[in-house]
Amino acid sequence: FFPGCSLSLNSPLLVKQTFSFLQKQIPGIGILTGCCGAPTHLIGELKTSDDIFSDIVRRVREIGATTIIAACCSCVKLLKRKLPETIHVVSLYQILGEFDFPKRAGASHIFNIHDACSSRGDDLTQAAVRKIITDLGHSIEEIEHSKRLTQCCGMGGMASIVDDSYSATVAKRTLKEG
Repeated sequence: FFPGCSLSLNSPLLVKQTFSFLQKQIPGIGILTGCCGAPTHLIGELKTSDDIFSDIVRRVREIGATTIIAACCSCVKLLKRKLPETIHVVSLYQILGEFDFPKRAGASHIFNIHDACSSRGDDLTQAAVRKIITDLGHSIEEIEHSKRLTQCCGMGGMASIVDDSYSATVAKRTLKEG
């Protein structure tokens, strides 16, 4: 399980809970923490990005893993593009979509889903997210800019570091659509 840097920094508890769940479902699963190198790649630090990536490959080979379950869509995209064919990459949401979750008692909710722009074209992950929500007894009301039409949320590409006001404007636009 590779949670990636964003999830690990934003919600260490969710990483622990997800890994605990995965351990019960997939005996022998391990966890590999850190960054895939996408942020450094996006700001043009290609040497640093390549070094980070090489370290991931080394660590995966050391533990003998053949599959990486990545929580972050940017990680999925970069790892699929750069990993050797002997290491398979799958989205966490695709894995979670394979499990049967009990419907929750009580009120059903309607969800709008903002697909990460790095998942644009990743039909399997997008379908898995929607399946999990509907399997839990909720419904989905698609927003105009979803799936293949999804727009930037303002957080990608290190936008908040480069131009905080632009990032905030884009984030507000995205929130308004939902």
